[in-house]
Amino acid sequence: MKKLLYSVLFTASALSSQAQFSVDSISDQTSAVEDLFLANGIFVNNISFIGDSAQLGWLTDGDSVSLGINEGLVLSTGVAATVSNGNNIPVGNWSNTLSNPDLSGLTGFPTYDLAQLDFDFIATGDSMTFQFVFGSAEYPEWVGSNFNDIFGFFVNGPGIAGPYTNGAVNLALVPGTNTVVSINTINADTNATLYNDNSTLLIPNFFCDGYTVPMFASIGNLIVGQTYHITLAITDASDAALDSWVFLGGNSFQQFCTVNFLEEAEDRGAQQCMLSQVKADLDYTVFCGTITLENQSQVNLNVSNAYYDMGDGNTITAHATDVYSYVTPGNYTVKLVQETIDGFTAKYTLGTFPISEIMPSEPFISQNGSIVSIDNYDPSWLVSWFVSVDGGFTYTELEGITTPSFDVTGIVSDGTFIYAGISNGCLNSSVAQMVVGVNELNENTFSVYPQPADQEIFFSNVNEPKTVKAFDATGKMVMLENNVTNVLNVSTLSPGFYVLHVTNRNGKQERVSVMVK
Repeated sequence: MKKLLYSVLFTASALSSQAQFSVDSISDQTSAVEDLFLANGIFVNNISFIGDSAQLGWLTDGDSVSLGINEGLVLSTGVAATVSNGNNIPVGNWSNTLSNPDLSGLTGFPTYDLAQLDFDFIATGDSMTFQFVFGSAEYPEWVGSNFNDIFGFFVNGPGIAGPYTNGAVNLALVPGTNTVVSINTINADTNATLYNDNSTLLIPNFFCDGYTVPMFASIGNLIVGQTYHITLAITDASDAALDSWVFLGGNSFQQFCTVNFLEEAEDRGAQQCMLSQVKADLDYTVFCGTITLENQSQVNLNVSNAYYDMGDGNTITAHATDVYSYVTPGNYTVKLVQETIDGFTAKYTLGTFPISEIMPSEPFISQNGSIVSIDNYDPSWLVSWFVSVDGGFTYTELEGITTPSFDVTGIVSDGTFIYAGISNGCLNSSVAQMVVGVNELNENTFSVYPQPADQEIFFSNVNEPKTVKAFDATGKMVMLENNVTNVLNVSTLSPGFYVLHVTNRNGKQERVSVMVK
């Protein structure tokens, strides 16, 4: 399905705009991991970050500086944003002495300025991978020295027996080797094909003196359904001066099965995958302001709750079919969220949908003298007017009248039902009605205010007693008050339009339309 039934207009300025590399700060670390690093359908829990919040950033438009990663997360030993704004502080950024014992052991030197991201994930496939790039301001002057800034991706869990904390293995390795990635292992002299030099800062808006080509961190032989823990950490070595960065590919943290369970025999050891980004079964149709969601996804996990995040601050429970209508135009990112009973959460992003037209509001119509108008008219509406002399059982369109207001003189008779019908480009429509008082065509000897009224209506001829009858839009009398002078209490009336029949002590009757809110 996946149809978008709307037109998209591009302006000349949008077509000509140029992307610009940027790293910005992040206020919500949990959402950053879920939205910027994880692919669809990854169940995670216990997301945490060690370091200053400024050490975690949001990368955009990396292609404009040939980084090899266009968007994603950034971990830095300094302020993450300095890689795009040039405000690097050569003498260090932090006074903390936080350290990771595994990184300290790998570099062999004292470490500083630790930035560390941790979370648990459920293996929904037997393999996991993600993309990364490492860069540093230590390049190229300090290659081969003690200032060997380093990072690591440590994974531990069932079936893993490595040399690091909790039996973890390190996935941040030079491709095809067991050598960790650092300043001293990838540079212009060592593994040079994996290195990009930017020591003269020829790339505009990119203040990283050297950086690697995009590489992948991967692990196999995971036990499907089991929980694993990953630590992603970077640190300065020997001193806190000059920053380093590790760029994590946007939504590149993926899981998959190395064999197809449906096609491979069980004796080959294949494990059946659970839901991952390739197993979800979601369809959608967008028509103007309404989105229809079809969800046939199945998860081999104990999912206790499933709902849609509609992107406008609202959520709806996920069923096989759901229909949702937006009330305000805008761009909305819709996600399916699934939660397990033990606190793991997975998100599946359907897409970002531009909602340009929505269901029109109900028209409010009123009469002022001989003029009938739609008080809340929107220029995007198409207007039609109809009349009925039998209370709405039959009605006739007033052909040629498509304006939001018109003069009823000579067109309708006293007590006629008049209807305003509106629609917009989405073919949505709404109708309102009122009873026209033709006697209002003659100028009244009084006026009423305020319009619309809340609790009371005031008459301008304050000294003259009156009998007032109020009729609703169906022609039914809903109020009768005698000896009214300057004030009529309308607090008992429901919101809507009414025609007041006002009779003075001489028997003269006049009519006026009022709106009660």
